[in-house]
Amino acid sequence: MSRRGQEAPSVSQYKILVVGDYAVGKTAVIRRYAHGQFTPQYKLTIGVDFAMRHVTRPKPDGTEENVQLQLWDIAGHERFGTMTHVYYKYAIAAIIVFDLSRSATYDAVLK
Repeated sequence: MSRRGQEAPSVSQYKILVVGDYAVGKTAVIRRYAHGQFTPQYKLTIGVDFAMRHVTRPKPDGTEENVQLQLWDIAGHERFGTMTHVYYKYAIAAIIVFDLSRSATYDAVLK
């Protein structure tokens, strides 16, 4: 409860994975959506990183719900493959990212 006797509005949290091969732009997509920034330089994600964004969504009763999206940037490089599956727990969705100019990155999605 807050100091004035009112409960603080609850915020639903949703864990969303962003997965795909290495160097396809997962981190760039997350940074753009969560922070409104774009960095063209490539930096390898080691293991996992995450960002958050608060949004509101309409509910069936006409009210709005506060939602916190946790965007988990899962490393795409093969050498991290064995350790990244542990981060999949409790995720409600996955965004799959691949590079249209490199068909091998699409093929890697199926693995």
